[in-house]
Amino acid sequence: MLREEKPALRLLLRARRVSAAQADPMAAEALASLFSSSLKLPEGAIVSSYLAQEAEMNPAPLEEWLRTHGHEIVLPCLTARAASLAFRSYVPGDALAPGLAGIPEPLADAPEKEPDVLLVPLLGFDESLTRLGQGGGYYDRTLEKLRARRGVWAIGLAYEAQACAILPLDPFDEKLDLVVTEKRIIGQAP
Repeated sequence: MLREEKPALRLLLRARRVSAAQADPMAAEALASLFSSSLKLPEGAIVSSYLAQEAEMNPAPLEEWLRTHGHEIVLPCLTARAASLAFRSYVPGDALAPGLAGIPEPLADAPEKEPDVLLVPLLGFDESLTRLGQGGGYYDRTLEKLRARRGVWAIGLAYEAQACAILPLDPFDEKLDLVVTEKRIIGQAP
């Protein structure tokens, strides 16, 4: 598959994701149950989550479980175009404001933290843990930067319907460590 095919593939996968979300409104709870019974994160890990947009797999049920098991949640913040992401503390009910991409983010005065684990939204994934995102490269730049300093886990959250046979992999694309769907876990925990 060629890089030039990515825009058409993104359209197809967005439609597939919407269909999957409509077909299984309890998928996020199933994913959280599978994650909590199968994966053990480092004790007290700071976990970057996200606010689900456009039928993305909703991480909220998993976040709730993570909080009750001693993990702090942070959300990604876009501080500049073509930059890596920053991360700020978040607890449900905290004030949010639209960021540069129009996605709600914690306010600038929320404490900035560096995550140990990133829960990553996606449009598609394959068995080799290649991820197709929205095309901005924010997670790729962020993972490259974090991995250059220390070990971090990148865990894609997706509907099983977002699985692809093979995805294009560009030199700047960062692979995931795991993908968790409502049905299975792909990959091995670091």
